[in-house]
Amino acid sequence: MRRFPQYHVKQVAKHVAGFFEGVIWIKGVGAFRFEDGRLLPPSKPSTDKLKVVAEVNRHIGEMRTAA
Repeated sequence: MRRFPQYHVKQVAKHVAGFFEGVIWIKGVGAFRFEDGRLLPPSKPSTDKLKVVAEVNRHIGEMRTAA
């Protein structure tokens, strides 16, 4: 499990895209699972968590198309 003391979308996206599968925790937001290089929506979603999932997955898509 990787812990992020602050939410920075670029750092989170880079980690998720690089490791493809696992769990991350962002201080103030919570824990997330990821598979195949994408964040999965939580089982009990909140608005904040869904925004993080959408933002990180969008950034991962942009990183992949730019490469």
